[in-house]
Amino acid sequence: MVLVPETGRQAGLEAVRIEGTGFAEHGGVTVHFGNDHALAVVVEGDRLITCKTPKVDAVGRVDVRLTFSDETVVDLPGAFTFEEGQGIRILAPNDG
Repeated sequence: MVLVPETGRQAGLEAVRIEGTGFAEHGGVTVHFGNDHALAVVVEGDRLITCKTPKVDAVGRVDVRLTFSDETVVDLPGAFTFEEGQGIRILAPNDG
């Protein structure tokens, strides 16, 4: 199982793909990044779950946990790293 990307800003709302196999057979899923719930979690099919990262208080590596409605639990130790950053990135044009 793999997360794409494996890093994101601590401000959250980063789109993440969880790629693997056998997701659909387990029903719905909740995803945790450390102790925080992921947002907008969707089982897209048997091989893909999409979600958005939560806002977190601290930067660093966290475990990711998938808990399916059939009580199957998948732990991914140290699978995601939160980095400093505050969400919206603004690009300003050059003068002239």
